[in-house]
Amino acid sequence: MSRLFELRLGRLIGVVLILASVAAYRSENASVLGLWSKSTAAGLVGLAGLALLFCVASWRRRGRPSDGAGPGTLFDAACLLVGVAYAWSAVDDPRQMLRLNDLNLFGSYAPIPAGLEWLAMALVLAAGAVWAIRLKGPWMGPAVAMLSVAAGLLLGEGIARAWTLSAPAPRGWGLFSTDAWRRSYAHLNSLGFRDAEHAVERSGKARRLLVVGDSFAFGWGVSDPRERFGEQLASLLADRTGEPWESLNASNPGAHTLRHIEYLEQMTPYHPDAVVLLYVFNDIDYLEDRLPKATREKLFQPGRLHPVSILFHNSYLFQEAYIRWRSLSYSGDPNTPVASFGNLGEGYPYSHDDLLDEHMRDLAHFVEVAEEAGAVAAIVPMDLDVSLGGPHMARYRRFVQRAREHGLPVWDLSAALADTHRQEFVLNRFDAHPNAQAYRLAARSVIDRLAGKWRRAMSAKSVQASAL
Repeated sequence: MSRLFELRLGRLIGVVLILASVAAYRSENASVLGLWSKSTAAGLVGLAGLALLFCVASWRRRGRPSDGAGPGTLFDAACLLVGVAYAWSAVDDPRQMLRLNDLNLFGSYAPIPAGLEWLAMALVLAAGAVWAIRLKGPWMGPAVAMLSVAAGLLLGEGIARAWTLSAPAPRGWGLFSTDAWRRSYAHLNSLGFRDAEHAVERSGKARRLLVVGDSFAFGWGVSDPRERFGEQLASLLADRTGEPWESLNASNPGAHTLRHIEYLEQMTPYHPDAVVLLYVFNDIDYLEDRLPKATREKLFQPGRLHPVSILFHNSYLFQEAYIRWRSLSYSGDPNTPVASFGNLGEGYPYSHDDLLDEHMRDLAHFVEVAEEAGAVAAIVPMDLDVSLGGPHMARYRRFVQRAREHGLPVWDLSAALADTHRQEFVLNRFDAHPNAQAYRLAARSVIDRLAGKWRRAMSAKSVQASAL
């Protein structure tokens, strides 16, 4: 092992491991050799060149005396740990294969790689300490001061990593805590949904309730799927109808109405008896590009080479500090969640009648597919922001009114949600997804309507059967 670091092979092995991880990725736009996009191929060439450079440097070090635990040796060991951590995280979750694109070398959300990355940072700091000790003259004092600050930050980084990974909880998109929660709790079935495996043909007499949607139906942030809207509604439905009900779920975070139609069509072979679309006020976002450029609003997103982005993607400590600063800057109240779903104002589709009508036609198609499959169908719009009143309530009621004008089976939750204290029904002050209590409230608010609609549908089928 000592000879490995004497030849500076640690950095070579580290780069090769990263190179192999990136090479294992398969791009959607595979224009190079049918495997990678041009940008990915360019990155591979750069990594290969760096590996060749380190290989030549190692060859030239043959026969040189060892410098012991000098800065070069410590840095070499750090490079090896980074490469091992990167490859480990890529195997753990293929979505991490290309995190180097964001200059993300220390941002794994798998526990062991995250620990190895912290050790690599500690070795880099140790290399700096050895270098500072060897300094002479007036530069030694400032160097020691900087290393002391870096040591404090490194300790904070270690605490932030241990705390985040030991108790992961979503705090908004793109955060280590959110990714760690998804890794631990959001397990998908063979269809790509957060659900158990279901046989296409029923094994018993249980009825089937299918809930379709995005992150709300997915139960984002709710660790036990039994506490989601669909599972709670199926349980209540069994009590009301006296028949067993099986809960099916077809949802994914970020899915919009057109994706919901695809999910429903994918699930029709399972013959659901009831289909509920858990609607969220960003399901219309697929029409946002149809807005006039003058009214389209976009949030500022720093580029991947921006210093804030680099720190954000590599440091747990920076993320925890950043989201707290962001929370205060948005609201001035540390107890108020900063995230909401859907947008208000003239720059968004809900304010444009033509786009809203097109959206209603897509929702009508969803209902049509469900009913053609023999299921009773309903749309349940869920928006915890209605408790804030004002434009949020106005948007909700306008949506419900327009849906009813188009003959859609929409079930209004605004009365139940308006009387809530929003902070009690969201995951935490950084993530405004509903918690289990909110799903329980929504399920109880619609159960009478769903059970009644189901009984009427069964009565109608009985009359038809008798007539035949």
